[in-house]
Amino acid sequence: HMRNIKYVSGVIISDSNLLINVLHIPSLVKATNFYVPSLYGGTGGMDRSEIESGTYEMRLLVVDDSPSTREIEKSILESHGYSVTLASDGLEGLEKAGESAYDLVVSDVDMPGMDGFTMTKKIRMLDAYKDTPIVLVTSRDTDEDIKKGIDSGANAYILKGDFDKNNLFETIENLLG
Repeated sequence: HMRNIKYVSGVIISDSNLLINVLHIPSLVKATNFYVPSLYGGTGGMDRSEIESGTYEMRLLVVDDSPSTREIEKSILESHGYSVTLASDGLEGLEKAGESAYDLVVSDVDMPGMDGFTMTKKIRMLDAYKDTPIVLVTSRDTDEDIKKGIDSGANAYILKGDFDKNNLFETIENLLG
């Protein structure tokens, strides 16, 4: 019965079995006309007028060498209201991150030129991306690879074998608040 309340994104159960509403911070910020750049990953990509008018779209960068995977992810994310920019490999992803501000980055790991681990490390070196969420989506499922992904600076690691549109969307929503 609360699904149409834009200020609540979900409910959790506490240790003592109490229901606790999880607030949707971006909606609350828009409603108060309060500008907090670091709330959106610290990229500073927001314009105050966009927040005040309620027209701000979260900007996501999707990096994958597979054209079909890029388009599937783009379609999923745009259907949820995100603005999506595509890059075909790690080098292009790093270049686009340096040119524009994104609120979140989704990347494959295995790509020619520069892999996702290296790209993530290099993006983390950019001042604007120190706190920006980065999600790695890959088929690499060993504990060593998962550790390498997190050590490179990724906030989430999704296995392609477990991939579905809800998993990706929920992960992104949780990282963006």
